[in-house]
Formats: sequence, C-alpha cells, structure tokens
Amino acid sequence: MSQLSASFAAGVDPAVRRARVAVAFVFFACGVIFSSWVPHIPLVQQRIGLSDGELGLALFFMAIGAISAMPLCGWLTGKVGGKRVCSISSLAFCLALYLPTHAESFAQLAAALFVFGACSSGMDVSMNAEAVRVEKDFGRAIMSSFHGFFSLGGLTGALIGGGLLALGVSSQLHITLMIVLIAVLCLLAFRYFLHNAPEAAGGHTFSLPSKPVLALGLLAFGALMAEGAMADWTGVYLSSVLGTSASTAAMGFAAFSVAMAAGRLSGDYWTRRLGPVNLMRCSAVIASAGLVMGLLFAEPLLAMVGFACVGIGLANIVPLVFSAAGRVPGMSAGNGIAAVATSGYTGFLAGPPLIGFLSELMGLALALGVVAVIILAAGPFAHVLRNRA
Repeated sequence: MSQLSASFAAGVDPAVRRARVAVAFVFFACGVIFSSWVPHIPLVQQRIGLSDGELGLALFFMAIGAISAMPLCGWLTGKVGGKRVCSISSLAFCLALYLPTHAESFAQLAAALFVFGACSSGMDVSMNAEAVRVEKDFGRAIMSSFHGFFSLGGLTGALIGGGLLALGVSSQLHITLMIVLIAVLCLLAFRYFLHNAPEAAGGHTFSLPSKPVLALGLLAFGALMAEGAMADWTGVYLSSVLGTSASTAAMGFAAFSVAMAAGRLSGDYWTRRLGPVNLMRCSAVIASAGLVMGLLFAEPLLAMVGFACVGIGLANIVPLVFSAAGRVPGMSAGNGIAAVATSGYTGFLAGPPLIGFLSELMGLALALGVVAVIILAAGPFAHVLRNRA
C-alpha cells in the first residue's frame, strides 16, 4: 500500500493517481482469478478420475491457449486500445473460470483450460500495456508495484478458495461468488482507466522481432523459466534431496512466493534509486547467489532462506522487462509486451520439464544449479533496459 500512497505526491494529475489505483486493482483481480482455480484442481482430478499424467497434459493446454492468443491480443490492444481489450478480456476471464471447474471429462477439461488460458492472455497483455501508459503519464517507475498486486491477488485468491472449501462451501458457490465479485469490481475499476484510444504505433500482427525485442524476450524467457522451475521443483528438492516432510517442503515455495511479492511491492523504490539496468544486474546476482546457497547447504532452513533470496531477485526482472517492452520504438505497447510475454511464458512452460530431464542426467541439485547460471546470465543483457524502463 505504501507504493500506492506515494502516488499522491504533488504534481501528479489526480486522474493519473486514480488510474494507477484502478490498474493496480485489475492486476490484483487477475491474480485472484488465477488462484481461485488452484484449490479446485485436486477436486476436478478426483471427480473426473484423471491420473497425474493426464492432469499435467490438461494443464498444458492452458499454457498453449495463453501463448497462442498473445500475438492476437497484442495486435488488438494496439488497434482498439488497452481499456477496451482489458474490459472485455477480464470479463471473459472471469466467466471462463466456470468452465474447468465443471468439466466432466479429460476432453472437456483440456478445452476449458485452453479457453481459460486464452482469456488470461487478453487480460495479461492489455493490463500490462495500460500499466506502461499509466507509468509514462505518472513520470516515474511504478511497474513493479502493479506486479506486486498480482502476487497479492494470487495469495488472496488461494486463501479465500482454500478457506471457503475448508468450511464446506460448495465448489459451484465459491466459483459463482468469485466471478460475480471480481467482474463487478473490475467494471468499477475500468471507469478510471485513462486510455480509450488506439495507440499510434500499432504495427503488424506478425513481424520479425527487432534486436531489442529479441534481447528482452531472452530476459523474459530466462526469468520465467526460473520462476517455473522454482514453482515445480523447490518442494521436490526439499523432500527428495533434503528429506523433509511434505508440509515442510511446501514452505520452500511459500518462502519464494512471499519474498517475490515483497520484492515487487518495493521494486518501484529500488528502480528509482538504482535505475533499471543496475537493479536488473543486482537482481540477477541476488537470485543466483540465493539459489546456490540453497543448493550448497544440506539444511532445510538455509535452503528456504536461499529460495526466498531467489524470490527477491526474480521479483523485478519481469516487471522491468515488460515496462521496457512497452516502450520499444516503432511498436505499440500491446505488440511489444505480447512478443516478450510469448517468449517468457514459453520459458515458464519449458523450464520444469527441462529441469526434470537434467535431473535424470546429473541429479536435481546440479539441474537447479543450471537455473542459477541462466539467472546470472541476465546481467550482460541488462543494458537493453537503458532509456526504455
């Protein structure tokens, strides 16, 4: 909240202040929608009777839907404006939450998750494009706090969903309540968005990426690959390598997630203090060193501290990259963000299976060590953020 209160500094147009709060809420709402699905995954698996492999394949369709829709969503955002695309896609994303929770077969679940992922792309690209434009009007770095509110929304949605289900509230009632509540609040937030008009530099739907976009795409690929690896393999490392209980193993990702949320909420301050290039380099060192620490010491508590350092280090890489992608000359914010996000989410998708493959060859600790090297490699690419973030 301190990041939002800072927006009321002198010299900032009140309309821009309100827009910042509205966009931050939409990021929060997106996190809530995503995480509201999570508590229902085991329930859907049990109801349909899916194996772990079948469930994993069905979840893969959500990523395919998201990646497939991103280029179109970027083009639409540049063509008709972020406010229109965000308002339509967020309502569609809310309604799409109903589909996977009520699937009755593998085919229905896969199709539902494909639609869910595609709708998430529209909201993701358009709200980030709107965030870039509000950041420009605001006159200083504020992108990290937007992503911090997404993280807070994820934690909030998971807690609400888990709590209601634990109290015996039906799956259908929980989903209905979340759809109605988030949809109504989003509609209120959109009233305070600043930009209705299309962007001047609309670009083409498909074109060869420029060198800055390629460099930003590589940064996004590496950062989100690392996030995916941390999400899927920290618990496995703690339980299978360090021999912890399942409940203790779950705390590894919790430490990573909480640290990432804290890092993003404070990221605007550090961006202004250090500059985007130096912050990127410092972030890469902190994340890489934290992961190495977590892997070198065969002590669960030290491993969790290390994983928290990874969360702090990775926290601001994607916000910095998305902010820069929305400012690439000759491209609309929507197209730039869509191109870089497609690369990033491909990394998020490829990371966990790649770690599994490497783990078979060299062991899980060394496989995660490769992730530390990939994170550290972000440093030499940080110069691409100069004058863009």
